[in-house]
Amino acid sequence: MRTFRFFPLLMASMLVGCHSTKNVGKGDDVLSSVSVVGGTETKSPVTEAGTVFVNKVLANRTEVSNLTSKVKVNVLSGSKKISTSGTLRMRRGDVIQISLLDPLLGVTEVGRLEFSPKKVVLIDRINKQYVDDTYDNIDFLRKANIDFNALQAMFWNELFVPGQAMPQAKDFQVGSPQGKEIVLNFTDKILKYSFHALEEDASLRKTEITGVQSNAYSFDFDYSDFKLFNGKDFPRGIMLTFLSSGKKMSLSFQLNTPNTNSNWEAHSKLPSGKYTKITAERFFNMITNL
Repeated sequence: MRTFRFFPLLMASMLVGCHSTKNVGKGDDVLSSVSVVGGTETKSPVTEAGTVFVNKVLANRTEVSNLTSKVKVNVLSGSKKISTSGTLRMRRGDVIQISLLDPLLGVTEVGRLEFSPKKVVLIDRINKQYVDDTYDNIDFLRKANIDFNALQAMFWNELFVPGQAMPQAKDFQVGSPQGKEIVLNFTDKILKYSFHALEEDASLRKTEITGVQSNAYSFDFDYSDFKLFNGKDFPRGIMLTFLSSGKKMSLSFQLNTPNTNSNWEAHSKLPSGKYTKITAERFFNMITNL
């Protein structure tokens, strides 16, 4: 039973978190202590110090095309905790691929998630079904303004601006130091994106997505255990957490010695035969009944 439930539960933590931002109420204001123009709000003029710091964060980008790593995966949902192992593979501008193994034996692949610039593929080998659809046809991804560029930046521990391939310093609002961190913000009409970077070395430690007018919904990426990877510090620990209508779910990855191996198939072959193609909506309706 644990194996049956694991893959849908993982899907929920990966994607339903994006859905949490589509319905926002009234309440929160955009952060006020800012010094750089960003998003749709007009703030104080860009400052030299703010520009310098954002450029330092941008410069921490790991300049490699491929990342491959074995990973330990933990899913936390309420009182439920499920652990397994798998492989994370990423190729810039092309794909984010996560292969998951049977949590009991850790040998057989039970599921695969694949995000490419034009579509999302989910393969559930336990229940012999799959999703193959575009971002625009997946309602909650579209409304949350989550596309491939945003997902890629979050997995690569980078700043991003929705709809842009490469962000610039002028895109962000730069807050006053909060303890050891400086928070960079980008705000559109619906969502607020906050990037927490250490003042000391400009390393990105957390990315938050929340509703502009409500704190009842959030989608966070936390980064930890930074170690050198191809000459730059890169997090070995990545945790996704989302909160929606009082329900909280977390998904953590612990990378084990990432490398730049490029000898792998970037795009999965869609299953056939006994597999059934289903819509993303049907898949998530199944999740809500677990």
